[in-house]
Amino acid sequence: MAYYGFFRQEPDGWERCTSVIVFDPATAAGYTPPDGVTMREITGALSEVGSGWRYNPATDETMPAVPVSSGITRGQFRLLFTFAERQAEAAFKRAAEAAAEAGTATNEQLVYLTMRDDFDSAASINLSDPATIAALDFYVAFGLLTAERRDEVLAGVTPS
Repeated sequence: MAYYGFFRQEPDGWERCTSVIVFDPATAAGYTPPDGVTMREITGALSEVGSGWRYNPATDETMPAVPVSSGITRGQFRLLFTFAERQAEAAFKRAAEAAAEAGTATNEQLVYLTMRDDFDSAASINLSDPATIAALDFYVAFGLLTAERRDEVLAGVTPS
């Protein structure tokens, strides 16, 4: 097993680590991250990197995460989604859990379950945290949200 980080390009040439997960290297080799996300093995200069850290691939430099402010409660976060979106996500979760239990989970399902565990264990959800943004990017890739709805959730817009 090895640690891999998901990085999103920033305008200044640096990349921000949005999350770190553990993958079997053979599994990682066959995994394609969502558009705009680069997956890197956490080694060498990246060995200290965690969510929110920045990495400059041109200079191999890293920069620690800037502390994020406290966010909203998990209940408040949940209410940023429509009832239909919550139902779709619950069905996706059940299917991913069943596949994991059966040993047939896809990489996407395993990434999803890790992100869900992170959300479920969070004391609060910060809508500007790179890990939250990355998780919602994956929700778009999984078909659980549209890009427009992701943007509304990240803006804290409660659906009508």
